[in-house]
Amino acid sequence: MAVEIDLDEDEIRQAVVAMENRTVLSLDVPVEQGAPPLDQLLPATEERTEVENLITLPELVSSLPEVERAVVVPYYFMASSSTRSAR
Repeated sequence: MAVEIDLDEDEIRQAVVAMENRTVLSLDVPVEQGAPPLDQLLPATEERTEVENLITLPELVSSLPEVERAVVVPYYFMASSSTRSAR
């Protein structure tokens, strides 16, 4: 496989380890069985939090990798469904 994609075996091993260690969490899904979804564990939104988000979110979102930003922006800021965002 390494020869076909012009990588050495060590680069392939590093890629496999990186894929195995990547964890993607969803706010809609419980982390463990019987636990509430993560979004239910977050504190209720207050006016102060909204102001802080308006200040910090643009910088945080712009620092995301392009692929992740392409999903986050439509989903959270343009009322897009997760099905459309996944495309």
